Amino acid sequence: MSSSPDPITIRLCTQADAPAFRELRLEALRSHPEAFSADYAIHEQHPPAFWSERLRQNINSVQQAIFFAVADGALIGMSGVRRGESPKTRHGALIWGVYVRPGWRGHRLSERLLDVCVNWARDHEVRLVKLAVVTTNIAAIRSYARSGFTVYGVEPQAIKLGERSYDELLMVKHLASESQKAS
Repeated sequence: MSSSPDPITIRLCTQADAPAFRELRLEALRSHPEAFSADYAIHEQHPPAFWSERLRQNINSVQQAIFFAVADGALIGMSGVRRGESPKTRHGALIWGVYVRPGWRGHRLSERLLDVCVNWARDHEVRLVKLAVVTTNIAAIRSYARSGFTVYGVEPQAIKLGERSYDELLMVKHLASESQKAS
């Protein structure tokens, strides 16, 4: 681990990342099951080919991308972005799976990961980016707000874990240029 964010790079995924991606994603799902709609038990069962294919679909795609924060060759954080598939929804994108390993938190890596997702969306002519965050994850909510996301709603009981339910804040960042906003 490092006490300085300087040696950290944020980059697009490669297929060679598949084993480390699996490890990072499973860590996120196991450590914070309330924060993700994906389920650890299901994802743990996926064979190596699943993880490799998931990354392959995100390389040079105009539909989606997965980004990693990397330090000393190790994946320490991740985020994904996926735009709408229909001609009616392609103007929007969803950021998913934002996670930073505990030893690397406090360096605003989630904000850097959000920035690359937003820039990817902007480069692909997306006009707004959405994300959802459980209402109990105050640190993430603050990070998303610092990155320019605002709350537009609440999804009640979005995640049910055992007998406990978690609401999610629905957040958005508009990417339209100032000239588009004025018209």
